[in-house]
Parts: sequence; structure tokens; C-alpha cells
Amino acid sequence: MVMSAHSASPVFFSRFTAEFSAEPALATENGAFTFAQYAALIHATAQNLAAAGLQRGDRLALYLPNCAELAILLMAALEGGIISVPLSTRLPAGHIPNAMQQTGCTALVTTEKPRERELAGLQLLSARELVSATPSPAGHRPLREPHFEQESNCIFTSGSSGRARAVLHTFGNHYFSALGSQHNIPVQPGDRWLLSLPLYHVGGLAILYRTALHGGCVVIPPPQMQLADFLQQERCTHVSLVATQLRRMLQKPELVPVLQRLKAILLGGSAIPEKLINEAHALGLRVHVSYGSSEMSSQITTTRPGADVSELLTAGFVLPHRELKIAADGEILVRGKTRFKGYLEHDDLLTPFDEQGWFATGDIGRLRGDGALQVFGRKDNMFISGGENIHPEEIERELLQHPGVVQAVVVAVPHAEFGMRPVAFCETATTLETSSDDLRTWLGDRLPRFKIPDRFFPLPGQHGSGLKPDRRQLQELAAEKIRSNSTD
Repeated sequence: MVMSAHSASPVFFSRFTAEFSAEPALATENGAFTFAQYAALIHATAQNLAAAGLQRGDRLALYLPNCAELAILLMAALEGGIISVPLSTRLPAGHIPNAMQQTGCTALVTTEKPRERELAGLQLLSARELVSATPSPAGHRPLREPHFEQESNCIFTSGSSGRARAVLHTFGNHYFSALGSQHNIPVQPGDRWLLSLPLYHVGGLAILYRTALHGGCVVIPPPQMQLADFLQQERCTHVSLVATQLRRMLQKPELVPVLQRLKAILLGGSAIPEKLINEAHALGLRVHVSYGSSEMSSQITTTRPGADVSELLTAGFVLPHRELKIAADGEILVRGKTRFKGYLEHDDLLTPFDEQGWFATGDIGRLRGDGALQVFGRKDNMFISGGENIHPEEIERELLQHPGVVQAVVVAVPHAEFGMRPVAFCETATTLETSSDDLRTWLGDRLPRFKIPDRFFPLPGQHGSGLKPDRRQLQELAAEKIRSNSTD
């Protein structure tokens, strides 16, 4: 374990210059920074944040795409005791003030000072002006080490099952998350982890901490480039993907040898289709399936190196520094050193934990006899149709076994006779014609009749690229289509 002689004191920033100084820390299309250069940039940026009036304990919103400046700002805020709040770049400018108010942010950093009138009255800071390698006249001092209980950042949940919530993490949450990840997916100096997930998402932020703690390099692709194209050009060793990303990469034969050379492919974000697991395993890809959440600072369980198909069809085993149990009703409960501090709601910190510190995830699952976790779906996604319980994820899993289905999302819509009925949105392969009748026949051999969706609609393009589907938005779209007598 990477810690000092005093277990309450982490060793983090000091390793940048003491152990990893000449190793690459950040790689971009414009060049690479060593850990020594990274440390200098963090130090100078922390000074610039202080000069801009930011003090320890302040909260700073960051509205930036993945870039070296954002990585440096996140670490500079940590060094300066400032709580960073990275915001989704998909968030319209008009929604930014509400997000800042919800998290108590006093300033906003952007690529350049925006002119949107919605941001009038906010303290706006330029990332380009803040991130500077120029040392102060007093010279470079060692970076201040954060302590485990220090509040480090706030990440908004995906909001796929309701309103997005602001998850407050401590430095210790990310530190122990990175340590636990190392148990199954080792990172060492010379390794290069592709930043394939946004830094406003906990999966992207976790990459920043895993590499920093163990001397690896974060490879940051340019925003306009496709990940598949970038992966071919760069000597990456690790990558984090959602199922849709991996599926699309496997559709390009020239990418298969590239994927086969990777040390680890971490899959998460949602359920992984069985046919995708079988294909990846048959190709010899070093795949790790995981189950995680924003509230637990990324991974909770992960499959082991060299796992067989049986294990890869689960979410793996509980990682160090986490605990997990299944409640009487099947809900997954978690706690441990990676568990978040609480939800920020304006001036309040909501702590949804029981007396023993367990957090109810809202997911339904079971532990196999060997301890591997199986996740069945969201507790709040279940609905009742004609007196029968229906879990949308069960229908989605069967749809994804169809050779013509690339992605599937099932939602519930009101029905006069049965209360609620399932409707499916599917992305289908362009190489194979797939009709609604084909899908009904396919499901008819696999599911009870009451679970077969009444309608099948094309999955809108914007839902095919996200980390998780926006079920609420798709539910509204389905109801609208049915109301307007749209046909599939």
C-alpha cells in the first residue's frame, strides 16, 4: 500500500518528483509532460487560483472538455484545498448557474470567457490564463499533500433514473479507489491509460488518480478525434470503455490487433451483453467487467485477470477497501473507504446512510456461491404490468442477444388496461435487416408473453453514445410517439 509510516497520512504528490520525475504523466496531441513538469504546472496553477481569490474550502466549477488544462486544474484545486466541480460539457450554458448554486461554487473556469448572457454576474476564469508553468518568484515548494478526509471534488450523477445529484468525494475516496483497482488491474510507470471517458464522470476522474498514484500516463485524445482512430495511433496499454464503445471498435477488423495488445480493457457503465463478452473472450482480449457508482468513487467489484467466460458474465469480486452485501429484498448495499461523503444540496450535505454506514445503491443483485456479484438491474426501473413485475434490464439482455441488435433500452409507458407496458428502443446493425416482427419472434422464444414490448422504435442517435441511457427522456419520447399514432 502506498502510504507513509503514519497510516493517516497519504503519500501522493511527493511521488511525482521523488519516484516518477522523468516518467510521462500526461500525453496530448501537442506533446507530453513528465511528472516533474506536471508538478510544476500544478504548483503554478494553484498559485494562480489563489491569486484569483480562491481559498481553501471554496468550490470551483470547471466547464471544460477533456484536456491537459482540466487535468492540471483538478490537481491544482486538490493541492490548494479547493473543491472542484467538473460540469458536463453537454450541459447548456443556461443550466450552469443552477448547478453552481446547488454545489455552492463561487467561480467558473472555462476554455475562454464565454459571452452567454446566462452567465452574467458569475466570476468567470480562463483556463488558459490559470494554467501556467511560470514559477513564482519565491521558487517552487513541494506540493502540499492532501489528507484523506479533505473534500476534493463533487461529481454529478448521470441522472438516468431521476434528477442528477451532486456527489461529494474526499481525497481518501479516490485514493483508496485507485489502490483497490490496482489489485486487479495493475498500473506502473510506462503504462498509458487512454482517457476515453469524460473527467466530469467518475470513471474518467478515476483514471486520473490511478495513473497519478502509480506512475502511469494519462493519454488525452483531441475532442474531435474518434477514440478508435486515436487508439490505433497511440501506444496505449489500458482503456476504460462502455459496452457500446467496445462493440463499435470490434466492428472494425483493423482495430482487433490493437485491442489484443492492450494490458487491460475495463468495461462498465451498464450491463455488458453476453454475446459481446463471448466475442471479446474468443479474441483473447484482456477484459475486466466491473460494477461501480459515482457514490463509491468508481469501481466496487471487478473481474480478475484471466477470468473465464463464467466470471466475465458477472460483475466480478469486491475490491479492497470496499464492502458489499445484499439486503433481504435483493438491493445491493455498499460501504467502505471509497464511499462518498454525501450529496450536496445548496447549503446542506445529505448523508443517506444507515447506522452502520451502508449506502443503498438502488440496484438489485445477488452474490454467487464463489462471491462474484450478479447485477440484475435498477430497483426503481421495475414496473408492474397487469399485476406482473417487469425488470426492463431482463428484456434488454435478451434483445442484445439478437444478432441484429447493437443497443437496446426498454421503458414503461402508461396503458389503459394493464397499467404500464414495456416499449423498446433499439439500435440495429446496418449489415442486417431487423424488423419489429423479428424481435417479437426472438423474444417469444425467450420470455413470457407479458414481457414482450408492445412497440419497437429506433434508438435516437444521441442515446447511442452516452455512458448511460436517459430512460426518463426515452419514456417521454415513447409516450409522445404512441399518442401521435407513430408506427415502428
